[in-house]
Amino acid sequence: MWDRNRKNDAKLFSVGHEYMHVYARSKAHLKEHDVVLRAEKPGVDEVRDEFTRLHAEFGDDWDAVREGLRALYATWDDDDPRKPLARFTKVDEQGPYRTDGDVGWPGGGGPRYPVLHPDTGRPCKQPRGGWRFSTPERMQEEIDAGRIAFGPDHTTIPGRRRNTFDSDDQVLPSVQFSYAQTASQKFDEMFDNQRVFDNPKHFIDLATLVEYLTGPDDLVLDFFAGSGSAGHGVIHVNQIHPSSNRRFVLVQLPEPVNEAKESGKNAKAVGLDTIADICRERLVRSIAREHPDGDGPGFRYYQLGDSNFDLWDAEAAPADAEGLEAALLAFEHNVRAGASDSGLAAEILLKEGIPLDATLARHEVEGEQVVVGDGRVAVFLGRSVTQDHVDFLVGLGVPRVVMLEAAFNGNDEMKTNAFFSLADANIVMKTA
Repeated sequence: MWDRNRKNDAKLFSVGHEYMHVYARSKAHLKEHDVVLRAEKPGVDEVRDEFTRLHAEFGDDWDAVREGLRALYATWDDDDPRKPLARFTKVDEQGPYRTDGDVGWPGGGGPRYPVLHPDTGRPCKQPRGGWRFSTPERMQEEIDAGRIAFGPDHTTIPGRRRNTFDSDDQVLPSVQFSYAQTASQKFDEMFDNQRVFDNPKHFIDLATLVEYLTGPDDLVLDFFAGSGSAGHGVIHVNQIHPSSNRRFVLVQLPEPVNEAKESGKNAKAVGLDTIADICRERLVRSIAREHPDGDGPGFRYYQLGDSNFDLWDAEAAPADAEGLEAALLAFEHNVRAGASDSGLAAEILLKEGIPLDATLARHEVEGEQVVVGDGRVAVFLGRSVTQDHVDFLVGLGVPRVVMLEAAFNGNDEMKTNAFFSLADANIVMKTA
C-alpha cells in the first residue's frame, strides 16, 4: 500500500492511499529455491560518511556528533526514503543506534527466566509476554554481542539495540510512503513545468520495486507503459548502481492525447500527439536528467506496422500460365512504395532471428546502404546491385547476407554470380 497525499477537501474520509499488487508466477518456486528479497537501506553510506567526518572533528564528544547528524537528518523531507534513519538518535563509537527494540516474545507465552542487570545485579523486569529468546544461554549471547540495552536499573525492561551500520539492507515493508503531488511536480519539471500527462506514477516508486525484485542484468517488461515511469525507474536504478545493466521493454498504444484536457492541449502544443509520444519523450528527457554529462544510455523506438513487402496472394493469382508468369515477374519488385531503409532492415533482421536490441553496424558502399545485425546477418538495401557491392559484402565476412529481390532487376546472371561469389567465401545468400 502506498500512502500518498491527503485531500483536505474530502467530505468524509480522505482516501490518501492506493494499492500496488506484487505477485509471483510461483510462490512455491521461490520457497523451493530459498529466495530472500532485500533492498539496500537508503542513506546508510551517507550517514556513515558524515559520522566519520564528525567523529574525526569532535572525537568522543558524542553530543556534538549527534547534533551534527541531526543537522543532516533535518535536510531530508518527510517522504525521503532516508528519513527512517533519523530514528537512530543515540550515538557512540559504533555509530548511530536506537534501544527501543522489543525483547518480548511475539504474541505472548514466551519463556521466563532471570536476567540480571549489569549494575544492580538484580533480575530485570520482564516483558509481559516473556522473553524473546528461548533460553538464558541464548539471551546471554545477545548480551555479550552488545545487542541488549539495559535501563538505568533492574526496574526497567531491557530493549534491543539496533545499530545503523550493522546492516546495509532491509526487507521492504508492506506500507510505503510516496506523494502523488511530488510525482506530478517531478514529471512536469521535465517538460518545462508544463503538464502534458495527468497522474503519472512516481518513477522512484517503480525504481524501488525494480531494484528489489530484479537482478543487475534482468529485463523489465511494461505492457502498459503510459508516461514511461517504469522505464525511467530502470534508468534511475542503473544510474545509482554503476554495476547495474537492467534493460526495459515498454509497450504503449499510440492513443491520442485528450485535447479536451489542459494536459492534452499542452502535449499537442509541443508536438506530442499520442501517449506513446509522451512516453518516448519522457525517456529522452529522463536520460538527460539522470546523466547531465551527456554520457547516458540510449533506447530504440519501434512502431508496429504493416510489412514493407507486398505479400503473395495465391488465391488472387491468375490461373493461366501466361498471366501467372507475368504476376511472378512483377512480384520481383515486391518492396512497397514508401518503405524506409530502416524499416526494411528491422523487418528482415527480425525474420532472420536478430533481436530488436541487436548491435547494428551501418555501411555505405557506392551510395547503397548495408546494415549488419550483431555481426551475424548483413542486409543489402540497395535497389540495384553491382559486382563492387558483392565484393564489399564478401569483404565483410558476415555469415549470412540478405539482398532485396528487386536489387537484381530480373538479372539472373548477376544473381547467380552474387550467390556463388558469396558461397566461395562460406557466406549464405538469401533474397527478400
